[in-house]
Amino acid sequence: MIKTKTCAIVVTYNRLVLLKEVVEALLKVDDNLDKIIVINNASTDDTENYLNNISVSNSKVEQYLMSENLGGAGGFYTGLKYAFEQGYDYMWLMDDDSIVTPSSLDYLKEAFEKVDNVGYSCSKVVWTDNKPHVMNIPEVSSKNDNGVAFFEDKGFINVNSCSFVSMLIHRETIKNVGLPYKDFFIWGDDLEYSKRIIKHGYKGLFCEKSLVIHKTAENYSANIQYCKKTEFWKIEYGIRNRTFMYKSFKDYKYIVLYFLLNIYRSLKRKNNKFRALYLVLSSSFKGLFFKPKKQMV
Repeated sequence: MIKTKTCAIVVTYNRLVLLKEVVEALLKVDDNLDKIIVINNASTDDTENYLNNISVSNSKVEQYLMSENLGGAGGFYTGLKYAFEQGYDYMWLMDDDSIVTPSSLDYLKEAFEKVDNVGYSCSKVVWTDNKPHVMNIPEVSSKNDNGVAFFEDKGFINVNSCSFVSMLIHRETIKNVGLPYKDFFIWGDDLEYSKRIIKHGYKGLFCEKSLVIHKTAENYSANIQYCKKTEFWKIEYGIRNRTFMYKSFKDYKYIVLYFLLNIYRSLKRKNNKFRALYLVLSSSFKGLFFKPKKQMV
């Protein structure tokens, strides 16, 4: 059997305490994981020193230091591009608050071994109370060419999208589909990329046995109805990016439905309704004319 090279790609920014947990958990994964590449998005805390020190004591850890913060989207773009150039066959994506379990990777790789034409596999992501994390629930596919039983027998569920909290992707997928949009900066890059892979004819598989804990402060999925005003800037990116995604996939009816949904959610807010409405209007407009550059490898 040909030995394959696998790396984890962790994107981090100023979250050192959690990053240490992430790295410690990854170091407990078996020999299937060859390298832990941490994309340091120009953190201003002690992240750089920590990664420098641990990479000296453990050569499995490698720091890729960015000159500026390009957001999660820019970080994952950079990480995938770098890992591809380094010759890795499998690339395992995650945030800096994603705590893997020792067998997480094994189950993700099984998807590629048992099913043909897999573009990516993704984990079951739970919060700290072991309940599903609502931010990371994949979109289950209603189309199963092989039949639902085919995937159930193998322990997988066919999905149309997933998050970058524990997504395993093969280099052939990247070669044919390209890289995520770095210009998204934050929010929606994983949704667009995972859907783009499916639209290229690949399968996406959810692996229930592959367990990962997403250690956010709360178990939430932010939208404009419930988010704090301090998170409006993230929502702005999210609406722009998703509107662009629907436009690029020619899902025009979803542009309208998504716009109306966000108008409704803004009106249901308890405060800052008019600021939210303006944000929806301006971000939706920006999304219609947004033209991020697609990058192949």
